[in-house]
Amino acid sequence: MQVLAQSSGRRIYHDIPWWFRMIRARIANNRRGPWLMLRMADRLGLLKAAAWFPLGDARILIPLDWQSRIHLPDRLATYEPAAIAHFAHEIDSFAGNATLIDCGADIGVYSRLVMQQTTKLQEIVLFEPNPQSYAILSRNFEAVGLPVRLFNTGSPISSAMPSCSAPTSIRMAHSSGGLRAAFPSLPSTHSSCRREARWQ
Repeated sequence: MQVLAQSSGRRIYHDIPWWFRMIRARIANNRRGPWLMLRMADRLGLLKAAAWFPLGDARILIPLDWQSRIHLPDRLATYEPAAIAHFAHEIDSFAGNATLIDCGADIGVYSRLVMQQTTKLQEIVLFEPNPQSYAILSRNFEAVGLPVRLFNTGSPISSAMPSCSAPTSIRMAHSSGGLRAAFPSLPSTHSSCRREARWQ
């Protein structure tokens, strides 16, 4: 359990700490005590840290007190799988490559999972107003193999989108849980604008 650095006042572990792995294993195996252990770790301030978790063949930095319950086993595998698969499928249906814009990106889990399911992304634009989440988000997109633009702001999406005079609509991606994602869609009759706006 090696502490690499600190980011936004959090310790950053190179791997998941042994005590956190033990809590996750006890939850997975329905053993006694993991919820008490988790509360004790929180009271001791141990959850004010982040660790690198496996994400397919890559890794992602996640706070141990992440609101999406990273302490649950296989949490990344069960993180909105239907919505992510549907969104990636919609991106794959484009004639060309797409720019992924994630407003309220948090620490970047959703975008990183979408990246794993499509090869048609040419750029990623991420907005996150929370400075603590943004610090981790920027670490999670340091070397992802695509151009990435990060904004530590809650500014509207229009500041990152290219200008285009063609009518634009929003394509909605639905899953069984309701609306999960939305992305701009330009009419095919505006091919020059489509190239300029990179929504091919």
